[in-house]
Amino acid sequence: MPLPQPGDHLVSPRTGYQHHGLYLGDHQVIHYQGGSAGIDSGQIAITTLAEFSQGRGYRIQHHSARAFNREESIDRAYSRLGEAHYSTLFNNCEHFVLWCIEGFHYSKQINQLIATGCIAHQALRTVARQPTLAALPGMATSSALNPSATTAVTAAVCALLGSSATSLAAPLAATYGLYRAWRWFRN
Repeated sequence: MPLPQPGDHLVSPRTGYQHHGLYLGDHQVIHYQGGSAGIDSGQIAITTLAEFSQGRGYRIQHHSARAFNREESIDRAYSRLGEAHYSTLFNNCEHFVLWCIEGFHYSKQINQLIATGCIAHQALRTVARQPTLAALPGMATSSALNPSATTAVTAAVCALLGSSATSLAAPLAATYGLYRAWRWFRN
């Protein structure tokens, strides 16, 4: 794998998510450190490329239209070095790198998570309103009259998407939507 160029957006796979960083050159990456960093967890720091990728490799995320060139992106990253305002939903590693390169503070991973949760929530509501649930064996014919039918549907959706996706979908989507609107208005 060829070395990235300074200012490249790096993405390293993790279990259940992807970790993002900005390559500085000379095998150095600036990124939000994760929980395994001990006292420095949740802080923007410079680490080696090997520490960033944790033996899982990385890929280069290309940006067809950069708001800031490579040098400006690196300058923007350095301006936040040491910042310790990490938030999985509102200020994660992907938010940071996209802000450095594109000038927008957002996370595609979080947007997809919310969309998936909202789709699961809507699917659950739609199925719960159906007069029959014959497609799910062993369930009574009316979910409106039988609370165990809704519980079974909830269990099925949770098994597919994880329980947090269905139970937190609506409040998470609303909170994130308000936050995005506030960030848009502020910028």
